[in-house]
Amino acid sequence: MPELSRNLPAGSWGVILDADETVLDNSEYQRRRAVLDSAYTDASWNAWVNERAAPAVPGAPELTRRVHALGGRVVIVTNRAMVVCDPTRENLQRVGIETDLVVCQAPGESDKNPRFQRVERGTAAPGVGPLTIVAWFGDNILDFPGMTQAVRNDSRALAEFGNRYFILPNPMYGSWTQNRDP
Repeated sequence: MPELSRNLPAGSWGVILDADETVLDNSEYQRRRAVLDSAYTDASWNAWVNERAAPAVPGAPELTRRVHALGGRVVIVTNRAMVVCDPTRENLQRVGIETDLVVCQAPGESDKNPRFQRVERGTAAPGVGPLTIVAWFGDNILDFPGMTQAVRNDSRALAEFGNRYFILPNPMYGSWTQNRDP
């Protein structure tokens, strides 16, 4: 990160991280659903989030502390609904994930790109000005700006992975499940 933020004033830059399976580990929720032989539902998910019981993904608290130590800001952009945004913030804080901003999904806005843009423009929340985003972290291609499953075989589109885009494996769910076998 020091290379990515070099010559940027403290507080003017940041990183964007996804929440689920990137900084918060929801495998217990998945285990519970499997025991019940039941799939995801909004009601079961909201009940889980309201427990504030998701542990941190290993390394996530340390990453957020390091970004802050370098003078950056930490922004979580999640597709968790606004109705569970406060419990999400509380869960993040409880497990030591230091954030400057948590941007949840407004009704009808499943695409994260408009939220990424608001963070960069400084219109995502009062008190957080424009940020130069130096890195994105996620567990799904949709956690990165302008990306979709359609680019999975385009080496030019994927060039930033490992440089500015960092993806964590998520074998439980994601947009990849809709890909057809070759």
